[in-house]
Amino acid sequence: MPRAKAKPKGKGKPRGKPPVSGCTPEKIEIIRKLAQHGFLANEIADIIGITRMTMWRWRAQVPEVTAALAIGHEAANSRVELSIYQMAIGYDRDEEEIKVVAGEVQRVPVRRYYPPNPAAAAMWVRHKMAWGEDIAPPVQVDEAKPLEVRQVARQVARLLHIANKTEQ
Repeated sequence: MPRAKAKPKGKGKPRGKPPVSGCTPEKIEIIRKLAQHGFLANEIADIIGITRMTMWRWRAQVPEVTAALAIGHEAANSRVELSIYQMAIGYDRDEEEIKVVAGEVQRVPVRRYYPPNPAAAAMWVRHKMAWGEDIAPPVQVDEAKPLEVRQVARQVARLLHIANKTEQ
């Protein structure tokens, strides 16, 4: 049976990735704003009416889209970092309680205190002070002075490190 002739190169369908289409400066600005508010790339794609594949193609081929999405990651990371820090040191928060007063349902504003969380303190110390799993943090406590948050965090991290080693 004779072999089919190969198509000459340069004719027919173009090979490779198709050019980026539909990625306008207006859409890039919308992507940037949504990313700053914490939306993920897939969620942004759904909101602006493109497929997830198109979003990933734009991300790979358009540096402005990559930069816009990176801003969102930085904002999200900053919020998480702040939340872990607040959990590590303890914080106050304004809340509302629903109470029945004289037969009527009322919203009563209250200020609630959340104490420091030792696990969050250990995580903060481990990541921010570059203490690994195998390196126990130093303990330097002066008995005459009250403990500071950083010293408590160091002690908690050290104790958790020791506890993890004894479990293994």
